[in-house]
Amino acid sequence: MEQGFSPEPRTRPEKKIRRNSMPIALDPSAVFVMEAFKAANRPKLETLSPPEARLASNAGRAARAAVQPEPPELASVEDISVPTPDGTVPVRVYRPKTLAKTPAPALIFYHGGGWVICDLDSHDVVCRQMADQAGFMVFSIDYRLAPEHKFPAAAIDCIAATQWIVDNAAKFGIDKDRIFAGGDSAGGNLTAVVTINARDNG
Repeated sequence: MEQGFSPEPRTRPEKKIRRNSMPIALDPSAVFVMEAFKAANRPKLETLSPPEARLASNAGRAARAAVQPEPPELASVEDISVPTPDGTVPVRVYRPKTLAKTPAPALIFYHGGGWVICDLDSHDVVCRQMADQAGFMVFSIDYRLAPEHKFPAAAIDCIAATQWIVDNAAKFGIDKDRIFAGGDSAGGNLTAVVTINARDNG
């Protein structure tokens, strides 16, 4: 047996995790929103029915709007309908005043909400901010929600809308080689679905 060899597995000494003892100060606007939510005594979202959850989401949106700055002014914001295999899907198109490049890059955005809540309006401000700050066009997809529309309805809408936008890139003055997909929460999942579909099916 070689010197220094041990048949027993070696384990690393347990490290103690240091916790930051410094107090964290919240931004006053964040405190205001948290206090507003607390005062409203709202039930947990997961305990609500889909219609109740949507009403609660809208109420939360109103609370956030009270402390949010005015959204940036854009060159245009347009609501259009895009064809899908099952009909049409609403899409909101944001064009900033100043484009980063011409033809413009574009983001296709899929909102979050657990596939059950949220819509074009719930993510309107963030889409305006992204378009303004990045200098590219944003297309927000108002895909069908569960449980009224079961899987894969949302995925079908997002895939179809994305393909339509790519096919009509010249119409909007965007660079079809600089089209990106993204979203928050459930929208992140839909981003993965759309991009994997594009990879596998061209």
